[in-house]
Amino acid sequence: MRKTKPEYVERIQIVDFSDKGMSIGKAPDGRVILMENLVPGDIVDGLIIRKTKGMPYALTKRIVEESTKRIEPECKHFGQCGGCKIQHIQYKEQLILKQNSVLNALQRIGK
Repeated sequence: MRKTKPEYVERIQIVDFSDKGMSIGKAPDGRVILMENLVPGDIVDGLIIRKTKGMPYALTKRIVEESTKRIEPECKHFGQCGGCKIQHIQYKEQLILKQNSVLNALQRIGK
């Protein structure tokens, strides 16, 4: 993990979710940015604070536009304990994300 000079990035489009529970965003300049607790379809402003394996990691500073797939999590501890990473996403969408995660792993590892 490398520290980097903080950089504010506006209008990051959240496009996917990693198998590790990280949100994957795409900056307007094309960079891929890792973030937390966001939903595919969210548009956010973020602050890049470090690079992990060459990929920037950013903190969410402002949700500009919420995804239609976002819901209110049932657990009042969501986002604090880390036990459930996708409780704020509609269940139907959770199943799609999990299926894609398995397919990606099989293609990447199993070829």
